[in-house]
Amino acid sequence: AEDRGAGLGRQGSAEDRGTGLGRQGSAEVRGAAAAAGLDETRGLLDGMLRLLSARLVAAGDGSPLPWLGIDDVEARRLWRTLEDHERIPVSLSSSREPALGWHLMRVCHRGRGVLLATGWGPTLATAARAALSSALATAQLRRTVDAAYTPAGVAAGYLAQLHDPYLSDLAAATRAWAEAGGWQVQGRRLAVDPVAGTIGAWCGTVSIDG
Repeated sequence: AEDRGAGLGRQGSAEDRGTGLGRQGSAEVRGAAAAAGLDETRGLLDGMLRLLSARLVAAGDGSPLPWLGIDDVEARRLWRTLEDHERIPVSLSSSREPALGWHLMRVCHRGRGVLLATGWGPTLATAARAALSSALATAQLRRTVDAAYTPAGVAAGYLAQLHDPYLSDLAAATRAWAEAGGWQVQGRRLAVDPVAGTIGAWCGTVSIDG
């Protein structure tokens, strides 16, 4: 398999390119995450949001979001389906990264306090839809296919719907956020898969190094 890096900022060789998002690593958000996107920018942002979600969830500083706090028909439909059809009582809480302006929504089991899903979005409604959709899909898969199924991670699918100037604005905000924290972000693309062959979309890993 061919393994390539990719970057939102300055780039090195085509074979191994790193982002120019920051200068140094930070123990606060250091780590690596699998990531994917329709293109390089979306793939790197996907990885960054996944890494950031782990930090926010660990901090545990989300604000509870009641039923009336979501003025979105689709999000409420998903919420009711989880509780009325899947019989899973849930509670929602949200965090917002000021530097990016995006919201991270958590869906937890209301009785057990177990985290069921997380999702990102530019608004509370889109973040709620992402997290609730992930929680519902997981519940349905566990009920019908595999009781031990574990979701792949945070839902950040809204990036696929994001276009300029909003995509460029989010990329610029992410770059500035990393530089302010002194973080070096690296993206490594898997360009060829042994089974699937050449991969058209961007997929690979995004890491924060020190």
